[in-house]
Amino acid sequence: MKPRKYSTKPLLPVLVALAFYGCGPKKEPSTPPSAAKQTPTVSVQKARLADVSQVVTVTGSLVALQDVSLSAKQAGRLTEVLVHVGDTVKTGQVLAKVDDTDLRSQVRSSEAAVTSARAKLEQAQAAYTQQLAQTEASIDSAQAALNQQTATSAAQVRSAESKLASAKAALSTALEGARPEERKQTEAALASAEASSRKAESDLHRYKKLHDAGAISDAEYDKYVNSRDVALADLNSKRAALRLQQEGNRRQDVQQARETVKQAEETLQQAYAARSSDEVKRADLRTAIAGRKQNNVKLADIDAAKASLQEAISALSIAQQALGDAVVRSPIAGRVSERMAEPGQVVSSATILLHIVSLDSVYFEPAVSSSDLASIKIGQPVTLRVDTYPNQTFLGSITKIYPQGSSETRTTPLRVTLPNSGNKLRPNMFAQGEINIKTHRNVVVVPTAAVVTSGEKKQVFVVEGEIARVRNVVTGIRTDKDTSVEVQGISAGASVITSGQNGVEDGQKVHAAEQTGVSNQGEK
Repeated sequence: MKPRKYSTKPLLPVLVALAFYGCGPKKEPSTPPSAAKQTPTVSVQKARLADVSQVVTVTGSLVALQDVSLSAKQAGRLTEVLVHVGDTVKTGQVLAKVDDTDLRSQVRSSEAAVTSARAKLEQAQAAYTQQLAQTEASIDSAQAALNQQTATSAAQVRSAESKLASAKAALSTALEGARPEERKQTEAALASAEASSRKAESDLHRYKKLHDAGAISDAEYDKYVNSRDVALADLNSKRAALRLQQEGNRRQDVQQARETVKQAEETLQQAYAARSSDEVKRADLRTAIAGRKQNNVKLADIDAAKASLQEAISALSIAQQALGDAVVRSPIAGRVSERMAEPGQVVSSATILLHIVSLDSVYFEPAVSSSDLASIKIGQPVTLRVDTYPNQTFLGSITKIYPQGSSETRTTPLRVTLPNSGNKLRPNMFAQGEINIKTHRNVVVVPTAAVVTSGEKKQVFVVEGEIARVRNVVTGIRTDKDTSVEVQGISAGASVITSGQNGVEDGQKVHAAEQTGVSNQGEK
């Protein structure tokens, strides 16, 4: 298919005519003078650097941490009330007294009971010591007697047994006679004696010839005579011994040996019988040891005396405590805020006598809403104002966030610790506080009225020369009563429009009038 061809000739005259018409002279439309756009007048203020803080405002009352109502622990008649309302008291100071006449008498009686119980204990201890000494002495004596008895009886038995054995040996010898070995010894001794006798006889015969010849003296000769006589006597003795062995012991010697054995056996039986005394001494020792049971009796007496003494001491302590309870002392240092009893009045433990508060321990107890609780932390500073001192502020800090809040008010109580120099702050004063949540330092701040909203944007009009310019900003912390607000997006010193910006457009010429005397309340 061939493409179509379009002809442009019919359009040429029209285009030429239009071009000629457009090149001709233009005529300005006429505008009435009242419709001309005028320059608006706006108020401006300088953006500046400042420290701003976000605060949570709370209210509450001042409370004394140490706030006590005093009563007498001991019932009775008041004899003295020593302080008045407004007096300063110290910890432990005597404030009031109850009649203690009967109580003092009870203390004296209890003291006497303690003295008596202590004396009885000392007597029981002395009796135990004496009994213990006597028992041990008896045991020692019985043990010594037993040792002596057993040693003596054992020695007697050993001696009797030895004598019996010796007597039996002698009897056996008497019955058996000399043994072959003994006879040989006796014969050998006889042969030796005979030889000695012959030699002595020979020597005497030889020296007799010399004596007769006058070769030796009488004394020398007498010596050989004596030697011969001694040798002859020894020979006769040896011969008699041999005859005795050959003939055997005589009947009377055997009978005597039997009597000796019998006597030795009787002596041994007596020694055995003497051992019964050992059992007697052992029984004495057991009796002495059994005497230790009496020690336990005396020891039980000591335990009973100790229990009595402890009971008496406890009774004395109770009496002394009752006497001490007749005196009312201040548990804290502070001031008397109320006096509710007078001397002569009969009081009980339920009767309130005085009310003491410690002004050194005053603290602020506000309640914070649940929405602000997440921003509250221990240690945050709190600025406090009370109606009594309208031109003065007090600085404290949060020291406690209570674990449980109120389900009705949806608030949680706090404790704010405050120094109380000069005791200016008093319990039950109503106070307003500002909790400093956070602080931004040296940031750009503009009046809150300077910020306008355009859709989702925050904007500020800045006057540069005589022209208004729109700046998008990010707002931050607002100061107290929303007088100023932290912004990001402009610089310090910029002139921002605070009023009259409605209807002003970006780039429009404006007439700026600077504001003065603007409040900066709330800026830190």
